[in-house]
This record gives sequence, structure tokens and C-alpha cells, in this order.
Amino acid sequence: MAFYAAFAGTFRQSESTAARRRVPLAVPTGGLAGVQPKISKNGAAFANTANTLVGISDSGTDQAYYVELTAGELDTAGFVIVRYDQGIGDEIQVVCRVLPQLPEDVYARLGAPAGASLAADVAALPEAAEVADAVWDEAVAGHQASGTAGQELHLAKAALVNKRQHTIATGVDVIKDNDGSTTLRTLTPSEAAGVVTVTPG
Repeated sequence: MAFYAAFAGTFRQSESTAARRRVPLAVPTGGLAGVQPKISKNGAAFANTANTLVGISDSGTDQAYYVELTAGELDTAGFVIVRYDQGIGDEIQVVCRVLPQLPEDVYARLGAPAGASLAADVAALPEAAEVADAVWDEAVAGHQASGTAGQELHLAKAALVNKRQHTIATGVDVIKDNDGSTTLRTLTPSEAAGVVTVTPG
């Protein structure tokens, strides 16, 4: 008696599409269509499958069959073993992985607020122009942390239109914030060899 084992792939737990629940078995003889394999779920005792073998090629030698498992036979995440050993002198075992289903509330966990599916929400995403409008219309008040682009834009605007104090004796300029009193930058000039350098501080 020979023993044959193979890995037949992966199933989704409680797979609802019948054609996706088919386990292939290649056997060394034909004429086995209609016979019944056995199944073990996660190491439990073997029991007859609900369905029988269906012949893909059912005559001659090295024939191919499949058994279509039920959703109930795939209701446990882990693995199943499908075995056939009746009347052919050889034992064939096929191992399949059963992957757990995503939680029923996965859609809610993904935070999909608009439609009834992820595809609907993708379709509801804003266009590029809408995103650009939202960015440019965003208030700058909350985007002025040190070292950010918002801070630099705020300073550039202040240098152009905000209040500025100039001390004639020293040439020092002070750029004020929108409130007219908070100092944003102090510009101090210095001269060396006929070249005036203005240093921000």
C-alpha cells in the first residue's frame, strides 16, 4: 500500500462559493466517481464528506477527481485533511489550510462612513481639485509650529504686510506678528568693508 500526501491550497472559513470549496485528488486508477472520501477538521476524527468524488478524468490510469466540500466542513479555521483509501490499495491525503474570516464588523472598523461598501467609499473620495482647495483654504492658525511650512509662510506674509518697527540710529528692523506687538524677527544690519549684512534674529 502506498501513501500519497499533498497540499491543496487555502480556503476561506465557511466559503460561500461552492466552486471555491473543491479539493482535487489525483489517484492511480479510474472509475471512482461517486465514491466518498473522509475529512478531518483540525485533527478531529475522520468522517465522511457530505459530497462524493466528481471525475475530472475518470478512466484509465492517473485519474483526477475533486470533492466539493460544504461551507460547514470549512467552518473551523486551521486545517482540514481530505482522505481517500477505499478499494484502491493506496491512501491519498490532501491537506488544506482554512483561513479565518474577517470580523463581521470589519467594514465599521475601517471607518467607512459614506456607503454600503469600500468601493462606494472609494468612489466618494474627493477629487484632486477638492483636496487642493481644502489645503489652500485651511486656516493657518493651527499650522505654525516651529520648523513647519506654515510657520515660514506666516513669516513671509508678516514681512510683507505686518507692522514693522525701524530704529533709525541702529538700522534695526523688527517684524511684528498679527497682533502688532509680538516680535517675529529682528533684522540687525552690520557693515564691513563697505558691505552691509542684515542678520535675522
